[in-house]
Amino acid sequence: MTSSLLERVAERLERRADPAPPPALARFPNPATLARHVRPDTVQTRMLDVIDAAIMRAVEGEQRFLLISTPPQEGKSTRLQVAAAWLLLDDPSRRVVFASYEQGLAAVSGLAVRQMFETHGSGFQGAKHDPDRDDVLGLALDPSRGAATAWRLAETPDVPAPGGVISVGIGSALTGRPADVLIVDDPIKDAAHADSPKIRQNLKDWWESVGMTRLAPNAIVIVVQTRWHEDDLIGWLVTEDDPAHPKWAQISIAAQALAEDPTARPPIGPDPLGRQPGEWMDSARLNHDGTTRTPEQWEEKRKSMGRGGRWWTAMFQQRPAPPEGGIFQREWFRRDRIHALPSMRRVIVMVDPADNTGSGDEAGIIVGGTDYDGRHILMADHSGHYTTDGWFRRAYLAYVEYEANSLQWEISLSGLKRTAASTWKAVLKETRNLVQAWAELYGTPFPDPWQCPEPDAAVVELAAGMMSGPEDDGRDRATQSGRLVELWPYVNRLRALPSTGPHIRPPVAARTSKKTRAELVAPLYENREVSHLGHKLSTLEHEMATWQDGQKSPNRMDAAVHLLRELSRSDGATTVSSAPGIVPRHIGIGPQRPQIPRSSGPRR
Repeated sequence: MTSSLLERVAERLERRADPAPPPALARFPNPATLARHVRPDTVQTRMLDVIDAAIMRAVEGEQRFLLISTPPQEGKSTRLQVAAAWLLLDDPSRRVVFASYEQGLAAVSGLAVRQMFETHGSGFQGAKHDPDRDDVLGLALDPSRGAATAWRLAETPDVPAPGGVISVGIGSALTGRPADVLIVDDPIKDAAHADSPKIRQNLKDWWESVGMTRLAPNAIVIVVQTRWHEDDLIGWLVTEDDPAHPKWAQISIAAQALAEDPTARPPIGPDPLGRQPGEWMDSARLNHDGTTRTPEQWEEKRKSMGRGGRWWTAMFQQRPAPPEGGIFQREWFRRDRIHALPSMRRVIVMVDPADNTGSGDEAGIIVGGTDYDGRHILMADHSGHYTTDGWFRRAYLAYVEYEANSLQWEISLSGLKRTAASTWKAVLKETRNLVQAWAELYGTPFPDPWQCPEPDAAVVELAAGMMSGPEDDGRDRATQSGRLVELWPYVNRLRALPSTGPHIRPPVAARTSKKTRAELVAPLYENREVSHLGHKLSTLEHEMATWQDGQKSPNRMDAAVHLLRELSRSDGATTVSSAPGIVPRHIGIGPQRPQIPRSSGPRR
């Protein structure tokens, strides 16, 4: 234990209102001393010294919000369990909440703290006294509130309003359960969860709507994790913090000390352990002979994880997802960006499906094409969280909006042809009802977008009524109205398509690895053969620039890579049967079967 920590302990004891601290706190003035008693095999490393000192500062109110990231399996979770028990010794009325990615994991921490009071305290109040128990903690457990996920200390004259520990999973409610201490340990399960934008967003939503709303005044908040992703909970909280008046104190400990670099992204400050650049941390994981990890063993660990690869950099060096992932460079996007769409020879809507019901990973929907100079242009990103019929619908609308020549998707799910057909039939039915509703109200053909750019509320209401059954309630009608409003600008274009729907090319197969496919496309950017239209593809650009081998590639990036591979194939320019610049006219649908006026000039 460092001298500064000892001095802080002494100062704290001197400032107490009661000059005689509780016997347990006098015996265990900091988490380290308590850890040595309840866990005799504890290895007190410099990393744990730093964590202990931060907790002491939080108790004093100097910095109550802590972000702690360290390499895995170095004792941080165990120390937080001991710290929770120590915080209850310091103030038995504290209500401590443990939160993890699932309740079972959080319950392990809550149960570990309870067992400390069972073994080293008074046990359960009213239980038969164990003459062999050495009650060094001086606190008992309430037998009526002794569940593994929610337990409380016993009420005594000295502790009239006892606290305890509650364990919850991320996503669970904390209604009626204010927290004096919130410890979020391992908020992300694994790499797949870390790479899922939906799961990361769910975590942020829980944090803002549940975690932070249940804090008592002057609460202590500790987030401790191994880093996975630049936008994991710690990464997001740091980004949201005010650099001029930071709310969070960040303790980021790399396995191997980094050179201080304030210009890095994020900046690298002085080493928290006082090490020189390149120096390894002293590990809490001991060898069989009782010695700690040697530099050679650390090197072997790094080698086993791909040396400087993504997971070593993220999990052990606390530097997830560097600004450049190694395959695509941000400068390529900036250098060749265009702001006006030229005449296009060929346009494709490419989809990388998501295997879920709309609540998991995103479906990648990218629109791009080739102009008459041979340049490939990515022009739109309609990716999002959709059901299978939802992304088909969105892809159909993108097809008509950009006057695409074909629609394709990656082979990933079964039954997609049936879903494509059924979704198209639903879109046609909605289109017909809008046309019919307009005709009934106004007796004229359905207008072009420039004639009536805003949806007509009466037409939408009538069409929604045509499609609603007696069992549909107001919410169902509102949903249907929303779908019709979305369809409004595309009605006449949809009617001009064949009754069988858009031209669908055979699905593309992912026969090679994601890295190999990305490396085949990267030279197109490097050789200035690809441009992005405007700034509508910022999310895609970020995913492409930060992706590294070993990381689950985002669906947006997969769709873009498949699209560019299709566009760059040698036979790509021969797949359009119509003459350049001419969009084939199809027999329309509906009673009047109108045609969309088409220009005979080049398509825009």
